[in-house]
Amino acid sequence: MFVALVLVLTNLDAARRRAAVGAMVLGLLACSYQYGSVLQTNTSYGGPIHYKFGINDEDRLRRHSLDAVLASLPKDAKVSSSGFTVAQVASRADDYSMTIGVFDADYLLFPSEPGDFIVNERQTVTDLLTRGTFGVVKVVPPFALARRGHPTQDNAALLARWK
Repeated sequence: MFVALVLVLTNLDAARRRAAVGAMVLGLLACSYQYGSVLQTNTSYGGPIHYKFGINDEDRLRRHSLDAVLASLPKDAKVSSSGFTVAQVASRADDYSMTIGVFDADYLLFPSEPGDFIVNERQTVTDLLTRGTFGVVKVVPPFALARRGHPTQDNAALLARWK
């Protein structure tokens, strides 16, 4: 569409080109104000969640907690992550969204708080921890890390927090 727009604009005389560009600018400003996040921050959403601008103390705590958990995750590990953490490890060659599946992941990165799960993630993690397929490696609320084949002595304590 942008290529066609350039072609159309090049075929217009100077006066019409200025008028067309002006109309597009006004349209873009109106749409940006109504739907964008620069001119009107209360209308911004990331998927179903209202986007919050800025960082507060809770955000800093969550970041430090996530960094502490990620310190136990090897750089080349295959990991299946919950929807809210998948972006933090998405640069890996093998990073899966837990909402789609665990696949051959060696690690699970997920919330330690039950309200932070989306879709079917809580059930997936509960099943894998209950069966002993994965063992909890580290919990720094509100995040947790589990590894396939890891000892399972900490699984029950984490699962008990969710009841």
